[in-house]
Amino acid sequence: MKTLVIGDTHLKQKQILPRVDAAIAAYDAQRVVFLGDYCDDWGASDSFALESLHAFADWVAERRGQGLAVDAVLGNHDMRYLMEEDGPGTQWGIMEKVHEILDGLGIVMAAEANGYLLTHAGVTSSWADDNFDLAAWDAAHASAANAARL
Repeated sequence: MKTLVIGDTHLKQKQILPRVDAAIAAYDAQRVVFLGDYCDDWGASDSFALESLHAFADWVAERRGQGLAVDAVLGNHDMRYLMEEDGPGTQWGIMEKVHEILDGLGIVMAAEANGYLLTHAGVTSSWADDNFDLAAWDAAHASAANAARL
């Protein structure tokens, strides 16, 4: 399955999503994996943040409805809203609304694509040492299992 992997959008969904649509068409992709950090951008107003996140949620729902597989992986900025904790760039005044939007995306901790484990910022070496059996490495199977475990 052809998969597009998209890094941090940080409220730039209106600029990025048309390019994602173009890449889907150009490469005949059947899946898109976003790697988190949908929230927070320097100087973004609360209304701009909500508008951007709603646009993203609408895009995801529409594409899923059209049969495109869309995965939303959790980023560290997103986690702050889901945990309702303040952090770098967090817009406290819209915490609950952002939490609701993110919750509706079906966010996962990790995904697997073509034998690759996809996360926002990788995994720690101690977790990898405890969970990766390199002697019996089967990338596709191990990555899917590790994504599910996360």
